Amino acid sequence: MDKRDILKALALEAAQSDLNFQTHATVTLRVRNALDDPDISVAEVAKLIQAEPVLSARVVAVANSAAFDRSGRAIADVRSAVSRLGFRNVRSVATALLVRQIGSGKSPGNPLQRRMAAQLWEHTAHVSALAQVLARRVTHVDAETALFAGIVHEVGGFYALSRVADYPGMFEGDQADWNEPDVMDLEIELGRAVVRSLAVPESAVAILEEYWQGFLAMPPRTLADTLLLAEDLAPVASPFHDVKSAANQDGSTANTGAAASIEVILGAETLSEILKESADEVNSLAVALQL
Repeated sequence: MDKRDILKALALEAAQSDLNFQTHATVTLRVRNALDDPDISVAEVAKLIQAEPVLSARVVAVANSAAFDRSGRAIADVRSAVSRLGFRNVRSVATALLVRQIGSGKSPGNPLQRRMAAQLWEHTAHVSALAQVLARRVTHVDAETALFAGIVHEVGGFYALSRVADYPGMFEGDQADWNEPDVMDLEIELGRAVVRSLAVPESAVAILEEYWQGFLAMPPRTLADTLLLAEDLAPVASPFHDVKSAANQDGSTANTGAAASIEVILGAETLSEILKESADEVNSLAVALQL
């Protein structure tokens, strides 16, 4: 099977809700779903989170990041971290861990695939952090939703990487094929199937649908615009969308097209100042999301 047939098969599996989770990913999914209960308490959420040590550590780390710690008072317990973040942001952290766990479900078998998995998560963490800041400072949309959309925007890629052992032909042939329009369309179909299988809220799915169209309005106004701009400004590119950077060991390639365009709208100094003033927030949140 070539990568086109593989992506079609994976999308069909995901559409049939046939995703296979490891035990620890199932626990994280249970925590995330529990947050949908409108009557659940902070204490109950904290208790559920404490059953997953990695999630517990990430929730506390994100709560102590510069993006959320405005008082300078470090938190050392899960319950206080949940109170500081709020349920929507806790859901985002749980989803981040779930996405990462999906991607590491089966270890990629060669150095290129391992680099791609690591690079895809680093890209995701930076896009998520930037999306939250840009939502507050540039587009003035819901920052919590922007953070969540950043976390799930490449979930199809993580699922594909988790299935390399079952479909070794995925990375055979010319890697430039990932930039072909028909392959990119199939990648979107896979992403669409995975987010629906994971019961991502319809409001977030609508943002992703607009994002997948790839049109960034100027000036940027919507959550999808925010996500597209964050992706363009991210210091690490997606390995699926930048074949050259996937082959590089440092993975330090970033896009510049939208950044150059928005400088015309906001002014280069204004954009630079926003990014400079927010650098600590972006960097600390990106680090906290690294799992």
